[in-house]
Amino acid sequence: MITPSDSQDTTNAPSPFLFRAATALLQACVVYLLLDSAGAHSSWPATHPTLFVPSLLVAIYVPLIVLLGLGNLGGRALAIWAILASMILVTLGYHDATRGRFLLSAPPTYWPWYALWLTLTPALFIANVLVTDASLERRPFPSYTLHFDTAWKQGMQLVFTLVFVGLFWGVLHLGASLFSLIRIDFLKTLIGHLWFSCPATTLAVAAALHVTDVQPSLLRSARSLALTLFSWLLPLLALLVLGFLVSLPFVSLVPLWHTHFATLLLLSAEALLIFLINCWYQDGGGEPQARSVKCLAAGMASLQLPVLAGLAIGGLLLRVRQYGWTEERVFAAALVAVAACYAVGYALSRPWTGRRLPLLERTNFLAAYLMMALVLALFTVVADPARIMVGDQVARLESGTIPIDKFDFAALKFDGARWGKAALEELSKTQDLADAAIVNDRAAKALAQTNRSFLPPKPPTAADFTDHVTIWPAGHTVPPKLSDMITGAADVRGRTFCLQGRATCVLRFLMLGSDDHESALLVSSGIGLLYTEDANGNWKVAAMLSGTLSCPNSLDAFRGGNLEQTPHPWPDLQVAGQRFSFLPEENRCP
Repeated sequence: MITPSDSQDTTNAPSPFLFRAATALLQACVVYLLLDSAGAHSSWPATHPTLFVPSLLVAIYVPLIVLLGLGNLGGRALAIWAILASMILVTLGYHDATRGRFLLSAPPTYWPWYALWLTLTPALFIANVLVTDASLERRPFPSYTLHFDTAWKQGMQLVFTLVFVGLFWGVLHLGASLFSLIRIDFLKTLIGHLWFSCPATTLAVAAALHVTDVQPSLLRSARSLALTLFSWLLPLLALLVLGFLVSLPFVSLVPLWHTHFATLLLLSAEALLIFLINCWYQDGGGEPQARSVKCLAAGMASLQLPVLAGLAIGGLLLRVRQYGWTEERVFAAALVAVAACYAVGYALSRPWTGRRLPLLERTNFLAAYLMMALVLALFTVVADPARIMVGDQVARLESGTIPIDKFDFAALKFDGARWGKAALEELSKTQDLADAAIVNDRAAKALAQTNRSFLPPKPPTAADFTDHVTIWPAGHTVPPKLSDMITGAADVRGRTFCLQGRATCVLRFLMLGSDDHESALLVSSGIGLLYTEDANGNWKVAAMLSGTLSCPNSLDAFRGGNLEQTPHPWPDLQVAGQRFSFLPEENRCP
């Protein structure tokens, strides 16, 4: 087959490489400016997510589209596709920046969502192949032979490019380490600078894509060898899946669903079967023998695909009925839809006949377009997983399907994006639900959470003070201002170490020195605080007790034992307005 890369003698033409190099340098400049603005001290445009996120996506992906399309598309077609891809990336990036996410970093740098990165990379690769082939043949469904050749050529280009860039940086780091052995750190310092790493990486990518593009025959030879080798795994996997499916009637499906990752594993098995079937079929020109081992294995695998897809659908629906929709289950539903498309098309194509399979070819095209549509839906407001999750979970709460004590309010805060925050704000004020006061309280707590695993500390009450603080001497009256200070926000240390930890504390009143005012010593196994009262009756933390308070029976000794006041053996030091005390070395647990 003759492709545009074969028809052009690009080996001696400098313009493709120079154009790729110029594109790489331009990309490096833009990426450097964006990443530099998101450094330790964030500045514009990193401080404006609606500008930063779309710009970063465009700067990363559009130059790669240009570099890949240079040897396959004409200048006008390539420009149109680059502009269209930029518009799509800006749309997805803007939605990602405005959907809202919980950020731990301060000041927050709003990087693109990791799920967007993971999905956008393969999606843009598929879209680039479809656009390239449709442009070359000027029809939405080009010949399967061309589609197969373009997809595998560009796929192998990207694989070789990743390997080359990885080795490139490995060589640089090895050289830097060698120079460091003789205390020459110039190279180590150089490669650590962003202004060097950006152009070095983009130029390495451009060089690798150029070298692999001018030798398509070598790529086809490597591709044929790899596909032939991989296709021999098809009989093995088909036999293993057959054994798994035959075993199911003899063991229930309960162990399968108890794994909690059955749907993902089933989809992984189906994806690998689809990949190996395509390794066997290749571009469809081989006319495989009907009775060959691989042909029979492909036929068996094509009939296994609907069963695996059905089990994946059943597992997903079971979890949705039990616990409702989550972000992960929405993504799983999209994968199940694609898997079902492949399963039906491959089963109806009847690979065991050994003839050309036009239905399989059309299925590959249909599944590719379905994936593009799902990506656009999932990463826009049309079917954003967070929006679907919040709507379903709140509906389950309002209908009483899920009890209040089982409802995950924190999931709305940390997974629900802006829809989750809005739902929590509404739930914190609603009076239309049964036990509305409980719902209001838990929604308000979820809004205040900064860690998914822990609720914000609950301020102790007067009952907590009574239950967890032993007063000595027994029956001594505790001044109200002192108890309010210990349980209130003014005394975070005493409140944290004593009441919040539900530990037992001792509050001992004693006279210290020649002062006529009584002091109070709050002691627990973690900390000791000395409170003093001023002339206006206000209490404050005057000192922290040093020593090992975790010794056995130390609290009992503080509770009822005699306290002996002894002078300190060494005077304190006053340094730059700060007091330092010497702790005797023998001050250990007896």
